[in-house]
Amino acid sequence: MEVRPYYEQPTEDPSLIKDILEIHEVKPRVVLTPVGGYPWPIFFAEEFPNTEIVSFDNNPRQIQEFKETITDTIGSQPLYLDISNTKNLSDILDRKKIDFVFLSNIPDYLDLGSIEEIVEVITEQDVEIILISSMGDGNIEKGYEPEGYQTFVDLLKENGYVITLEGDNGGRFEVKQFCLARKKK
Repeated sequence: MEVRPYYEQPTEDPSLIKDILEIHEVKPRVVLTPVGGYPWPIFFAEEFPNTEIVSFDNNPRQIQEFKETITDTIGSQPLYLDISNTKNLSDILDRKKIDFVFLSNIPDYLDLGSIEEIVEVITEQDVEIILISSMGDGNIEKGYEPEGYQTFVDLLKENGYVITLEGDNGGRFEVKQFCLARKKK
């Protein structure tokens, strides 16, 4: 059996994300999503066929791996973006008028200062819905930040988002926690 690089491994259960989106009636106009190991842009294009999908990653190998399939599916190439570069993040959110941001488990790997800046940008750009996930237990040697997810959730709540927490107890995937945050209307 071939072992794929860690960045090509799906960490979340796509069927659980689909359930979360359906139960909470998420109907975005423009989605920002990482390429991820799934790849997520294709998932969102299938879930929301009339929605613009903007994909990004900070891993050039991962972009290259999925670029052709993503481009064929969503009509645009993935962007090289490190979301901790909040100027670039803000520009994309503003230019594309993104209303739904899926960050997967990226908050698990961000330092607390970056999390504060990212949440500030998301709030300032008036993003309506954010979905993040967490492994709950990761490898610190690979950059896992144990407080990253919870800090992100807490800051969204402090900035006026209504928080819904979901869990995955199935055991097949690394990610065990999900947070869907909606801006109060």
